[in-house]
Amino acid sequence: MDIENNMSSIKKYIDDMFTQNNQHINAIQRVQNHLSYKLGRLMIKNSKSIFGWIKMPFSIIATIREYKILTKLTNRITKLPKIETLPDYNEALKYKNLMGYKLGEALLKGLETWYK
Repeated sequence: MDIENNMSSIKKYIDDMFTQNNQHINAIQRVQNHLSYKLGRLMIKNSKSIFGWIKMPFSIIATIREYKILTKLTNRITKLPKIETLPDYNEALKYKNLMGYKLGEALLKGLETWYK
């Protein structure tokens, strides 16, 4: 049952990557699909309650696994243009400067260098 839910969410994600006119998604959506943004948003959302703090490590692991699966599938299916070439790139830079994105970046950097 869980595998079916994951596969349906993967199919939905891939379908959502393209609009009805088969145009690429905009830069803001691309930034919101970055792992840093997803993790930062998850950490902010879960930090508002004790139960959220308890389930946060499990949610982070699940989000990282889901992200790895989705990126493998989407990279096989299509090659997206560089984000810098999209018309709303300057607005997407604002999303990269949000606290949630920077918090996610710090978490990923900490996970990469935990042994140093």
